[in-house]
Amino acid sequence: MKVYKFKLEIKDKGSRIDKFLSHNTDLSRRIIRKIIAAGGCFLNGRRCHIQSQILKAGDMVKLYFEEGKEFREFVLDKEDIIFEDEYFLIINKISGVPVNLSLSGVEGSIQKGVFDYFKRKNIAHKPSIIHRLDKGTSGCLIFAKNKEVEKIFYEKFRHGKIEKEYLAVVCGVLEEKRGRIKTKIARDPKFFNKYKVAYNRGKEAITKFKLLDVDSNLSLLRLIPKSGRPHQLRVHMSFYGNPILGDTLYGGREENRLYLHAHRLKFKHPITDREIEIKCLPKMDWKYFLSFMKNYV
Repeated sequence: MKVYKFKLEIKDKGSRIDKFLSHNTDLSRRIIRKIIAAGGCFLNGRRCHIQSQILKAGDMVKLYFEEGKEFREFVLDKEDIIFEDEYFLIINKISGVPVNLSLSGVEGSIQKGVFDYFKRKNIAHKPSIIHRLDKGTSGCLIFAKNKEVEKIFYEKFRHGKIEKEYLAVVCGVLEEKRGRIKTKIARDPKFFNKYKVAYNRGKEAITKFKLLDVDSNLSLLRLIPKSGRPHQLRVHMSFYGNPILGDTLYGGREENRLYLHAHRLKFKHPITDREIEIKCLPKMDWKYFLSFMKNYV
């Protein structure tokens, strides 16, 4: 990734940000405008999406560019929405798109897609990330339509008042039909954005599992996290000796996607207090155990 950094001098004040960057980098103005639109430009530490933004002396500008990558944009369609009312919506996240923007923004993000959807619906709220799914994980994801509901959901997740259930295809056949994995999980100091089971540090993590079906040395599992550690299900299944299919970071066999899907959420409505239970199936890029899952979900 290329990173360009500038501090604006007095002679540059009054310049448009896109023109300034095209004059001071080896990138074309067309590419720079794409980077700004995608979210890869920062002005004084905050993302700048305005190509005509006027700069002042002393402004700090950063530009992140991933050469050779095609710019993508996630557009939220009606078919992606599983539940919606005046307070929040739940979408069936697709695999391969990050929930929030990377530094370059080149891959797009679910959050920005929901923000654009809100703008189209005249909803004056910039959605925050209430809970995360990894880029490769698909399934149920909640976005609130105002700050009050966001705060309620934050507290529900924080205090374990939202039931979460995942489906996963793992490598190999489990000897036990059901079980419980309890360890500590900590960041792996040897690798960026990787975690590991740790014995003397980290935070406690608990995962329950149930074997649902077996075929061709693969197993379909129901996974229930009783805590919310980063990469918890992926780390636990790798530690157990049955890494998730497609999870090459944790020893899984390479596949077309990560075979982990957040298929069920259950909670009380943040405003009306009525019970909400949402289930969804993954999209058609999921190739294994689909006939079983259609009956199960």
